[in-house]
Amino acid sequence: MKLVLLLLSVCVCKCFSFTCRDEFVKINDGCYHFSNEKIIFYDAIKRCRSMNAFLVSVETIQENFAIKLHLYYKQTNATYYWTSGTDAFHKGQHKWMSTLENMAYTDWCNTFTNTQNCIFISHVPNKATC
Repeated sequence: MKLVLLLLSVCVCKCFSFTCRDEFVKINDGCYHFSNEKIIFYDAIKRCRSMNAFLVSVETIQENFAIKLHLYYKQTNATYYWTSGTDAFHKGQHKWMSTLENMAYTDWCNTFTNTQNCIFISHVPNKATC
């Protein structure tokens, strides 16, 4: 089973399975774990790995919408969730760290700046310094 986990903020895990473990919620074709533990980006990566998971790679508009909808209706304690999106490997070239694929789909907010390196998701996705 493959799992995936989503500033100082919280993180999200994703698993591809027909049934979800207790700590995961089913959204479309995946199982996601939404953590309320406030941690930095690199600790979120470690947290995901400890769950045999990776930070989420939001690859389609449908997945983005489904996650945002869940955040809007279900999450109350957290505002931002880390994704695996980063340009830490090459400035200005954003990749999904969990897959090393280029980010084909993005949903930047209007406050996007080039000083931020890691991508988080909220009701409006943005970038942050790792």
